[in-house]
Amino acid sequence: MLSGLVTAIRTLTLLPVPGKEAKEISSSLFWFPIVGCWLGMMLYGLSFLLDKIFPDFWPEGVAIFIVIGSIIFTRGIHLDGLVDWGDTLGCMGGRKKLLEVMKDSRIGAFGGMMLIGVIMLKWVALTRLLTLNNTGRWLVVAYVVSRTTPVELAACFPYARSEGGIGAPFVNNANIFHRWGAWIVSLILVFIFAGWVGVVTLVGGWVFTHAWGSWNYRRLGGVTGDLLGASVELTETTILFWGAWLGKSLASYIGSG
Repeated sequence: MLSGLVTAIRTLTLLPVPGKEAKEISSSLFWFPIVGCWLGMMLYGLSFLLDKIFPDFWPEGVAIFIVIGSIIFTRGIHLDGLVDWGDTLGCMGGRKKLLEVMKDSRIGAFGGMMLIGVIMLKWVALTRLLTLNNTGRWLVVAYVVSRTTPVELAACFPYARSEGGIGAPFVNNANIFHRWGAWIVSLILVFIFAGWVGVVTLVGGWVFTHAWGSWNYRRLGGVTGDLLGASVELTETTILFWGAWLGKSLASYIGSG
């Protein structure tokens, strides 16, 4: 059981934890939201430390360091998937062509715009959350829900490439137990950290993920490792921006002043 946690940490972060890898890679899916919670708490710890180091309150500076820290902690693997998927938006070919575009290691114009856009949106959202003193809660919620989205995709859609790929071991053996186990864990975590606003956010994340996955299923015939990574980035960014947009209007629901 704990071998799945080891695999999840090694997959989602750069931390070289000791222990054996899971024999069945998909068993790590259950642990994805827990690793997401840990990442969110680490980044909040980083923001707290930076706030103490800087002589004056500087939310813009702290926010960019959180973004950079996130990229470092995760090795940028999800951003890589986002860029590859983004390049398909500028391609008018069929499934075979779209899959070839995603496999190309070069960054195209659409992928580059997607990368810049996501980083800028995160920075803007985090700057506002820091100003509102709501950073910790929303970082945890964003990272928990976004790390559950690839579990939903893996369990609900087939792998798109007949020849296999990096994401194939996660997708091919994912099942309903991984899916609902991950969502139940996510539900508990977001309720603890953000109350009913967290639950509403979780439901919204599920709806978005399934709709986005269904759209890509029609385009590509399934999901790939790149799509799993892209779903993480899109959901994470959307939730952070959602939290920033809410501001203090619903602060009472999450116990914040």
